[in-house]
Amino acid sequence: MGRSASVPNVGFSRITLSKNSSIVIGVCCFVFTAVFYSATHLTSLGSFMTECSPGAESTGQYQQYLLWTLQAPSEKESLQAPEVAHHEIQMDEHKSAKPTQGPMPVPKIPSKAARIAHDATIQLQYAMNSSTISRIEGPNLFSMAKHVSTFARLLEAILTDVSIDRRPFLDLRERYFGWWKPSTTTHLPWEAKNHTTGIVLTAGQGNMVLAAHAIRTLRNVVNTTLPIQVAYAGDDDLPAHKRQEMKTLDPKLELINILDHYDEDIAGLRVGGYAMKPFAALASSFERVIIIDADTIFMQRPDEWFEENASLKQTGTLFFHDRAYGGRRTTDWVKTLLKESGRRPSATLNSSMFWQEELEHQQESGVVYFNKAIPGAFMSLLFTTYMNSQNVRAHLYGHVAGDKETFWLAAELADIPYAFHPSYAGIIGPISANAEGLPEICSPQPLQTDLDGRPFWFNSGLMEDKMNADNKKYANLTHYIPGVTNEQPVGGWRFIHDHTFCMGRYVEQMRSVKDAGLEEVANGLIDEARAVDKIFEAKTA
Repeated sequence: MGRSASVPNVGFSRITLSKNSSIVIGVCCFVFTAVFYSATHLTSLGSFMTECSPGAESTGQYQQYLLWTLQAPSEKESLQAPEVAHHEIQMDEHKSAKPTQGPMPVPKIPSKAARIAHDATIQLQYAMNSSTISRIEGPNLFSMAKHVSTFARLLEAILTDVSIDRRPFLDLRERYFGWWKPSTTTHLPWEAKNHTTGIVLTAGQGNMVLAAHAIRTLRNVVNTTLPIQVAYAGDDDLPAHKRQEMKTLDPKLELINILDHYDEDIAGLRVGGYAMKPFAALASSFERVIIIDADTIFMQRPDEWFEENASLKQTGTLFFHDRAYGGRRTTDWVKTLLKESGRRPSATLNSSMFWQEELEHQQESGVVYFNKAIPGAFMSLLFTTYMNSQNVRAHLYGHVAGDKETFWLAAELADIPYAFHPSYAGIIGPISANAEGLPEICSPQPLQTDLDGRPFWFNSGLMEDKMNADNKKYANLTHYIPGVTNEQPVGGWRFIHDHTFCMGRYVEQMRSVKDAGLEEVANGLIDEARAVDKIFEAKTA
């Protein structure tokens, strides 16, 4: 009974095994067929991707094909290039191709830079198709900051990998920033025709004498050999005979009509004032540019800072702080701006006295360093010009004093590294006594020192009071107090009138210009200003 009962069980097991074997064999056949079919098409697709992978010879074709696929159907016909059509035909050929004999070719792996370029290109193209960027209609800071950040990654990629096709970048640059019209002399980092360093300032009839002081003291007192370019906004701003007078001050001086480089309807440079500075820097022929105000006076040569300053070498930017005095208006606005954009302050901003102590101003833009060869620095400069364009500055200048905060703010919003000189502005002038008989220095000249605490440059020119045309006295440059750093307590500034401040705190740090070894320079600055003024007085007599 036991044996007869076991026979059916054995038979049932054999039947079950037979069915399972059939299923397994069938599945294996299906998988083999699928793998063989996929391998054939993957080989074809891999061949196509190998030919057109970013970083290979056909990078541009591949990127253009991908960009073309994102276009609306109505736009594809007008955008269909021979390369795109070629790839579609090629894809059809691969679909019907017979399996190749031998091992599959190993696809060429695109470089990291090529992958970054591809992703950035797609992002910018998608954003362009989703909105209108061709004209500046208002202060769309958040979206533009995001685009600038993406452009910086794209530019860095194409400068890193020379095999990447630059045409998509150039096309997107034109579509996003079409109001900028680079000339044949404009320094463009993707062309790198030269690697010059130079000084750029803006001047018109109103500040021509101040600019002349700056130019002649650079040449004849601190003895810089850097080329100097002066930007002006058309003949109404600086007529031909005035330009000729400027040339007599320095035969090597180059003058640039800034209106030739931008769409005036958007830039609004005829009435731009301080807004012209970033536009002038962007239009200049210099790779490494030092932007200065017309009333900026150097006490040391500015030439070597690109080589000697570590922060400038790393970020391609160097900004200088303003006076460290209280006033929450600007800080509160920046905090609101970052909150609305969902961004936290960068480490640079968060550690600054401006942010922690809520100062009135962060930057003194009398001198700004930019190395346009560094993609982030170049794109933040381009973003700064956007922020100073006509419609955008109409909004921004209600929160900041002219252009001065836009340089660092452009980098901050675009999440691009930037650098500040560590100390805030000090003061240079004669010693006087306050109402309590305590010593102080009062003057309109905010002073920037070098890393050793010696006077480097100051603003507001060489007159005792540039705002008072009737006051013909020259500045008295005998003593100075260096500015504070982020680690020192804020305070000590007292506003008098017409840009004149007094500093009565930190008098223990008060030093004489003579002790700093710069008395001869200080006297030479005043002598040169007198000589320039005599030249202009003779022309108007």
